[in-house]
Order: sequence, then C-alpha cells, then structure tokens
Amino acid sequence: MAAVLVKTRGIGVNNALPWSIPGDWQYFEHVTTKSYGDQPLDKTDPTAWSNIAIMGRKSYESSPMNGIPLANRLNIIVSKNKNYKVHPDATLASSLEEAFAMAQALAKKDTRIFLLGGQKVYEDGILLSDCTHILITNIYDHSSTPVLCDTFMPEIDLNIYRLATHDELQEYIQENDIPKGKQRHMDFEYEFLLYVRK
Repeated sequence: MAAVLVKTRGIGVNNALPWSIPGDWQYFEHVTTKSYGDQPLDKTDPTAWSNIAIMGRKSYESSPMNGIPLANRLNIIVSKNKNYKVHPDATLASSLEEAFAMAQALAKKDTRIFLLGGQKVYEDGILLSDCTHILITNIYDHSSTPVLCDTFMPEIDLNIYRLATHDELQEYIQENDIPKGKQRHMDFEYEFLLYVRK
C-alpha cells in the first residue's frame, strides 16, 4: 500500500512523507487496521491486531513512526542487520521472503498482509507471487513549488497487474463508501486505486 506522486513516482523525502493529506491517512489507517472477518477488532488495545504490516527499517524509523510500531497491526520490520533492535511489540526479519514466511505463519483466518515500504520493499514485493493486490493513492501535485522526493515507487507492470474498477476496490476493502475519482486537499488531488495480479 503506497501513496505515490504521479509525475515522479515519489513516495518520500528525508525519511518522511512529503505531503500531509488527512483523507489519505485516514484511508490508510482504516484499511490496514480493520477486521476483514466476522470478529471486530478491539482498537482500545493497541496491541490487538487483525492484519500484518511489513516494512523496511528506514520506513520504520521514518516520520511519523519514528521506531514505534503502528498500533492495531502486527509489525514486521525488515533489516539485513540481524542485531537491529526493534520495539518489543514489533518483530524483526532479515529479508522480505523471511518476513512473508513469518506473516503467513502468524496470520489468522482473515488476516491481510500489507507491504508498507520503503522503496526496496516495494521493488521486491511487487515481483513476489504472494503479492496479489496493490493499493495505491495517486497524488497529483498542483503546488507552485513542486514536491521533491528521494525515494520512489517502481512502475507497476501492466503485464502482471491490471487496474481494477472502483467497484472491485470497494469489494476488496469490504466498504461501499470509498471516495471515487480525484479528491482535493489544498494544493493536492488524490485518488484511491487498486491493481490486481492477473
């Protein structure tokens, strides 16, 4: 799952998001924490989880996380440094493949596994056959000073994935009120999209 600047495929700068779009953040929080099964999640307990979030070390250390696991998700942090110290409520994996194996072993019946960046995790992740859906928020920058990024999302190979319809997006997220088309926030427009492995 990623928010991507359309013109450059940018996703971050200086270990932080280069924009602040409340509607996108609320969407991210809802989609990655909600229960996709019959049992609702008790969000008053920050360690309770339905879904798994896999991310690289730099994403884990970046703002707004700053080394604190995302609440209501099981966090798996990927780092080649096997001695890297993660928060007690997070788990360390030495590779993306190991992280996926751990996630699949820990997953509950209706758990969804989300890849949350950064660049290397996305580059490797979208090539794995286990990656069946890609949730993208396209960001359109209309500011007078263009947003600059130093990390980027790879192009999505349309020989492997297809752009889904809005109805398919809503069905996948199990919601019928996902905003359709471009939404506006200050100098940005943003749009929620889904790609599905063919």
